[in-house]
Amino acid sequence: MKKRTDLQKTRHRQPNALAKREMLECLQRSGYLMEGRLAKALQGVGCFVEPNLSFPDPRTGVSREIDMVTEPFALDSKTPGTCVKTTFIIEAINNLYPILLLTPKGWSPNTDPSYNLRYKVTPLDDDQAKHPFATEFDVLEWHGVYNWKLFCQYCSFSRKKQGGELMASHPEDLHTSIRKAAEYLLYTENDLNSWMDKRKDDYWRIFQWRALMVVQNDLYVLSDDKHGAAALTKIKHAKLEYNLHYGDTPTSVVLDFIVEEAVPEFVRQVELKDQQLSTALHRHRAP
Repeated sequence: MKKRTDLQKTRHRQPNALAKREMLECLQRSGYLMEGRLAKALQGVGCFVEPNLSFPDPRTGVSREIDMVTEPFALDSKTPGTCVKTTFIIEAINNLYPILLLTPKGWSPNTDPSYNLRYKVTPLDDDQAKHPFATEFDVLEWHGVYNWKLFCQYCSFSRKKQGGELMASHPEDLHTSIRKAAEYLLYTENDLNSWMDKRKDDYWRIFQWRALMVVQNDLYVLSDDKHGAAALTKIKHAKLEYNLHYGDTPTSVVLDFIVEEAVPEFVRQVELKDQQLSTALHRHRAP
């Protein structure tokens, strides 16, 4: 058999090498590597991460997937009988163009602050406000919910064609991720009722859920400057109020838009507040 020349060997290897480079570039654009980085960063701050969890679409019943769900893994033996935790529902947004939040939410008599931070407590009662620590602890106040600045609108950008006019719109993939995160949050909140029953135990729990839209690249908010003119501000974290129907019920969910690099510290700060609340609950419960 005739041996291949060095040139033939090079030509034989070149397509494979090129394919690997193209595959890596494709992965960078697609966001799959971003999900891996997020999981590693969250595990690095003591969280356990569950990727690609499925849940039924509330409109069609078809199974859908959320990018990842994570919780801090912290068992505190100093506060027996109490548990305060936050579950983070994460969609990773590999945005090529900036994402912008705009239209700050003003005061309205129709606003229910309890929609802004979703939580459940045990022991349950016919009226959640009557749980044993209701008069001592306001979960919303504890997390500063009454002072949250919310935005009501979002958009991103694209060009009609290469080098063409810049357009602002609701990208379909971004809207899908927002709705999916909101629906998964509502699904898990409702599903918890099936076992958080006061007849089962006397554990004092506060379980909370937050939906995080993790942005790889630029995040901005639009607000007025001191002269009343529109101004763009580049930020790391902002909150969007998203309105939707869940089944036949109109409701709203607040989603945290946050840049990738800021996620670990944000999770740490929420965990710290939860630990402080758990300690306060335990002291209140102690005879």
